[in-house]
Amino acid sequence: MDFIPLKFTPHKGTAIALLLLNLISCAFAEIGEYSEPIEAVAKELNAQEQKEAALLAAPSDTTSLRLLNNNIAVIGLNTQIEQVTARGTFTYGKKSKDYKLVETSDGQRALIIKWTYMGRTYTDKTVSIPSNYQAGTEEMPNLWRIITKAMPDKHGQTTEERIYLKLQRGKYILQEEEFGHTVVSNNTALRRKELTYEQWQVIAGGYGERSPIHFQTVPLFLHDFYNYTVTGCRYIGTDKVGGRDTYVIQRGSDSFYYIDKEKSLLLKWGREEYFGGKKIEVSYIANSFKRRKNSTDQILLPSRITITTKGEALGTYTVDHATINKVIDYSIFIPPEI
Repeated sequence: MDFIPLKFTPHKGTAIALLLLNLISCAFAEIGEYSEPIEAVAKELNAQEQKEAALLAAPSDTTSLRLLNNNIAVIGLNTQIEQVTARGTFTYGKKSKDYKLVETSDGQRALIIKWTYMGRTYTDKTVSIPSNYQAGTEEMPNLWRIITKAMPDKHGQTTEERIYLKLQRGKYILQEEEFGHTVVSNNTALRRKELTYEQWQVIAGGYGERSPIHFQTVPLFLHDFYNYTVTGCRYIGTDKVGGRDTYVIQRGSDSFYYIDKEKSLLLKWGREEYFGGKKIEVSYIANSFKRRKNSTDQILLPSRITITTKGEALGTYTVDHATINKVIDYSIFIPPEI
């Protein structure tokens, strides 16, 4: 069945994940068609990127490296982590959805969220791969989000019907489409109609799951300093997380780590980015920890992570199962067919 893409119109209250990304494009849309302002904005952005690149390339100070190494020792990391797969529940308010998250040491990430609505199973999949992961992919998307609904066909088989699709190259949107919603009665597809506000709240999110941009830049489990000596870090002082005293490390100008003074555990991490001209901090707070087996080691990883912004909790990931360095299906990182 061919799908006719409808014009995408943001709904009031649409999921935070979509809102944050739309604000980026809106900031450029308001500039207009004049070349000079666009060139000025591009020049400013380029200058900011060069400054950030210089900060990230600078050697980390000794205090930061010592604190990060203390965290590595405390969690029991003796060998390199190649990949982490976690499964569990994402809870927002009184609602919950099942998730699977895969993170690899070479920067690939996939988050798959599933739930049931009106008797149908929905899947929300966000995937990020490095910008130049392999030769010949320079014009391909390296970040995408696709939402599908399981639909029975006339043969009794189940197919995945697209609800939403966004393809990006970094922050630049290559393609974005919202598809109609098929109405089904007695296993027969009757018609397609535009999604209502209520449907979007349930189908497209209505919860604070990580936006694709933050998903691309901030891991939940596999931090890069676990596998190699990172640059761009500097110790900037102390603060509290959930009443506990922490040391604060800033990386570049936007990323941060908060490490518990007493136990050397990483309690908070995240990143600030500009959305709609304003800088917004999205933080990930580890509320509890559990040891996960890796060969002969027992590595201590977060078992409950809460996402916050502006001091408000958006949702919580509870980890029911986690595996380290197990064989994974790399087909999940293949971009969707258009």
